[in-house]
Amino acid sequence: MARVLKWFLLASFLMMVVMGGFVVWALVQGPRVASHSVLLLRFDGDVRERVEPTFWNLLKDDKAVSLKHVVDSLRRAADDPRIVGVLLDIRNPVISLADIQAIEAAMATFRASEKWNAAFLETAGEGDRGDAAYALAVTADEVVLAPSGDINLVGLRAEVPFIRGTLDRLKIRAYVEKRSEYKNAANTFTETQMTAPHREALKSVIDDLQRDEIAHLAARRNVSLEVVQGWLADGPLGAADAAERKLVDRLAYWDELLVEAQKEAGRDEPFLELSAYAKNGGRFEHGPKLALVLGDGEIHRGESAGQSEGDMGSDTLTDAFRQARDEGVKGVLFRVNSPGGSYIASDLIRREVQVTREAGIPVVVSMGSYAASGGYFVAMGANKIVAQPATITGSIGVFQAAFITREALNHWLGITFDTYEAAPNAGFFSWLDPPTDDRKERLKRSIDRIYQDFVTKAAEARGVTPEALDKMAHGRIWSGRQAKELGLVDELGDTEVALDILKGLAGLPAKGNVTLKVYPEPESPFAELSRLMSESAHLRETLKTVNRLTSGVADQALRTPAFEVRP
Repeated sequence: MARVLKWFLLASFLMMVVMGGFVVWALVQGPRVASHSVLLLRFDGDVRERVEPTFWNLLKDDKAVSLKHVVDSLRRAADDPRIVGVLLDIRNPVISLADIQAIEAAMATFRASEKWNAAFLETAGEGDRGDAAYALAVTADEVVLAPSGDINLVGLRAEVPFIRGTLDRLKIRAYVEKRSEYKNAANTFTETQMTAPHREALKSVIDDLQRDEIAHLAARRNVSLEVVQGWLADGPLGAADAAERKLVDRLAYWDELLVEAQKEAGRDEPFLELSAYAKNGGRFEHGPKLALVLGDGEIHRGESAGQSEGDMGSDTLTDAFRQARDEGVKGVLFRVNSPGGSYIASDLIRREVQVTREAGIPVVVSMGSYAASGGYFVAMGANKIVAQPATITGSIGVFQAAFITREALNHWLGITFDTYEAAPNAGFFSWLDPPTDDRKERLKRSIDRIYQDFVTKAAEARGVTPEALDKMAHGRIWSGRQAKELGLVDELGDTEVALDILKGLAGLPAKGNVTLKVYPEPESPFAELSRLMSESAHLRETLKTVNRLTSGVADQALRTPAFEVRP
């Protein structure tokens, strides 16, 4: 068995080396951009803040696209003589209205070049809503729908799950302490439907986003708001009705659109994929250096899980700010796309924003789909905050939840517990029993302290009194437009707006070129390969351990202490 295992490991290692070498070769190749190319942007999956061409992304069928690559490529293509047109191939995009607003701004720049551009829809939704797909499609001058497709334009809807009933059935009780009445995430565990404040806040934001969607469709299709409201009232619409009512310009199949693209390019293979074009250089590679710090996903302590995983580790982000300062950047563009997370991790990142400003380096935040709770916490110390009208932000509040599990574990699994406590508060964080009155009081004081800290720091950052800031807090979410009216953000717009503001703060010419360096830095192909080799070595050691266990030495490998103390 040992010999078989040895050959298996060797073969696996060699295969990893070969595949890794291929990936390195693929990643370092600079694709040539042929003249008279039509840039093809395919939307079929997540639109993320960052998608790196890593080893695993090349192997798996990951259809995600990077929002940064999309908007940068569109703006660059507008002035690129090699690009004669853009075709949006819209399949099943998973995208927010805020990100569509960012793409619309970039498409407006491309449309101003008067180059050919179109969007192709097989369908906008198939047995499901198609608002996002359609709103993305109308950013092009011409919208083409397959004759068998539909436009499932029905409007926005919020569906909020509550698991209180599930917990009751499982005999698990939730104890939640929150600040304050609008901190609605905690309601998932304690309620069976929306509370009045929950519904009030959600309705306000969804209604505002619905107005944004209607205004966007009306402007792009050159019709009145009332006409779009009629589309929503009568949707979904089949292809013929959609064409008759001017939701689309015409009905055609992909092969017919391909012929048009071939005519524009003057050749049989007209398309240049977004991934290839993005790899061929960028807009921000000359001039004074600015940092682009990407903070994407749920906030937690420690390292971020990966460059495309969508989580924000405080160690990774604080290191990014420190590295940017050490390298003497002229300013920092901090892109925040986060629903929140750890209070401690959020404060550590916020502190690095403050230290960066105190070092004389301006910081401007560009908010993505959401920058709420901890996402707002990390952003609020910047010189300026820019949000999209449809960004979900605010949620200045805090909650802590505990689940009482003793009864459930005994009822379902027959598990019983006996305890010994060497100190009066040794069971403070136990999830077995309901908190005592003393523990509840201590939890309340802790939550009050965190909430007050959040409000005080936000008030100082926004230049208002804590009392004035508290009126906008209480855990309530706002749309970007509402946040601008309240003074929680400074401007509405995309990363280009934020970058223009940052240039001004850094004393750089408004129209001058800049080098925009991304932090955390993308992992190089060689580092990726090195990490894979390390993981391969770890796998070999694991298999060796398995082999030892099956070779009669399990007694040695399994020796453990009879008593173990864990803090």
